[in-house]
Amino acid sequence: MALDALNPFQSDSLDVIDLWFVPQVTSCAGQTGTVYGCSQVGGNNASVTAATFSYDSGIGRIDTISHELGHSLGLPDCSACDADNLEAAGDLRNIPQTVNDIFLNGAGYDQLTEAQIQTADSSAFLFPSSRGDTPELGTLLLAVSGVLGLWLRARHAKAL
Repeated sequence: MALDALNPFQSDSLDVIDLWFVPQVTSCAGQTGTVYGCSQVGGNNASVTAATFSYDSGIGRIDTISHELGHSLGLPDCSACDADNLEAAGDLRNIPQTVNDIFLNGAGYDQLTEAQIQTADSSAFLFPSSRGDTPELGTLLLAVSGVLGLWLRARHAKAL
């Protein structure tokens, strides 16, 4: 069964980002071919497909979840960005081979520009820090979603 990116089962709350793991996406803003993820810029939902986890003999596109969540935080695909930029279009973006590639001491495939960080920081989905010393958004987003992606991939592999 295929689900569209605009899932009819999403939360009624506009303060919640719904993240769907689906076998495939049947329509997504005119994309064709293998679609790994889909979301609307500034929208409150994202879909990540099974192809995300089976890519490259199981290495997967561990960057896809963070990339799609970036769209929910207001970041569009960036065709003029460096290939290490998290919001570079999927066919232009460097593909992390391990979770180490998206950490500060790794290959650094999680970069965002200062303008992208400011845009994401102004998202209605983020709450202001009471301490005033927030970690860099891109690093935090990637770390959390990278660990989530690895956990989901391990569950998927165990289920097979």
